[in-house]
Amino acid sequence: MREVIFVPVLLVLAKWLDCLPGHINASELTIENPFQIRRRGVELKLHLGDPPPEIDETLVQNIVKGRRWLAMVIDGKSFSEIAQVENVSTRRVQDIANLALIAPDILDAITLGEKSDGLSTDYQF
Repeated sequence: MREVIFVPVLLVLAKWLDCLPGHINASELTIENPFQIRRRGVELKLHLGDPPPEIDETLVQNIVKGRRWLAMVIDGKSFSEIAQVENVSTRRVQDIANLALIAPDILDAITLGEKSDGLSTDYQF
């Protein structure tokens, strides 16, 4: 790896640190960090660090829907009544209602984008 340190930078840094330029280890002046460059129209953004986690919006929406449907079941509606109103199968209502029972630590991981790859609510017709 080739290091390029401009002498004026070392001189300025040495003066700022109140030391001799020879006392500065140039190899320690390197910062390594992952980054991404993203273009948005005419704007160019440099994102330092790892990319932000991707939150599965469909899964989050289905968990919210599952909580609503489970509350309806607790209030006395049947799965088939909910399915008829929502225009989905009874089995789908049961599957989505089960999402309301996910453990809190798993819910936290989902909302932080750290969910397991095996956890999904993709709907196959």
